[in-house]
Amino acid sequence: MRKMCYAVLVTILAAGILSACGTNAATEPVSPSEIPVQTETPTPEVSATPTATPAPTAEGVTPTVTPTPTPEPIRDLSEFDPKEFFKEAVFCGDSLMHLYRFRGGPSTTPDIFGDRNTSSWLTITNYCARLAVKDVSTMLPWEKASVPSFRGEKVNLWDAIPQTGKKRVMLFFGLNDIGPVGIDQFIADYKAVIEHIRETTPDAKFYILSVTPVRKDMRDGWLNSKSIQKTNERLLEMCEENGLVYVDVTTILSDSEGYLITVKDGKSLSDGSNVHLTNAGYVYWDIVLEQLAREELRKEYYEGRK
Repeated sequence: MRKMCYAVLVTILAAGILSACGTNAATEPVSPSEIPVQTETPTPEVSATPTATPAPTAEGVTPTVTPTPTPEPIRDLSEFDPKEFFKEAVFCGDSLMHLYRFRGGPSTTPDIFGDRNTSSWLTITNYCARLAVKDVSTMLPWEKASVPSFRGEKVNLWDAIPQTGKKRVMLFFGLNDIGPVGIDQFIADYKAVIEHIRETTPDAKFYILSVTPVRKDMRDGWLNSKSIQKTNERLLEMCEENGLVYVDVTTILSDSEGYLITVKDGKSLSDGSNVHLTNAGYVYWDIVLEQLAREELRKEYYEGRK
């Protein structure tokens, strides 16, 4: 009996010792250095790419389409009245231009010019570029005699043209200049005359008539088809460089060698002198100038509509 009690006591004591040891293991603090540290790599935040918001579209709305303009058809030259051109013109020049007023032009073709007094005329026999460039106040009496008059007085072109109120300046020089001063000086004088006129009439438009041909049987050493051809080439060059209109009244009157056709269509074009024309000769000036007038009016019509 005593042995059984002893065995029970030993068992109880052993159980108590084991219980105590288990409690200490569970409650004893652990050193921080003994605790494994878990390092977490942070995941970077990704910014969302903004999505473009589509522009609102109006439902049921048709986009506006700009129509392509239909080009205006080219108007025929016959629709333009040359009288409208020449009523703004002032004619300046030597005997060829002077006689045109009385033998041709407004005297014989009123359908082109209208009233003969519509255009203004600053012309006289023996006039030339070398005189036109000089101031009349400095001229000798014999020089003034070959200068045109306006309102009863001998005048400079640049003074008289503004008084006419005309803006289209028709100029004809050369036959009285080529021999005495040569082509180079003639062109220089011509340019100077134009510049003087531009100073007083800045909105003037210039029309430079070519030098007309001479008769082959009356040619001389300085006035012949070659010198006239060369002069007209220089005049064309001058026009192209200075914004002037070159008017060819030479070709229509010239034969294959560049001399004046004396008889055409059974009519005499020469009045018997070296350079001057008859009424029939000036008809060809009419043809050229009427064409010029219509073309210029049409050009200005379309320029005004831009």
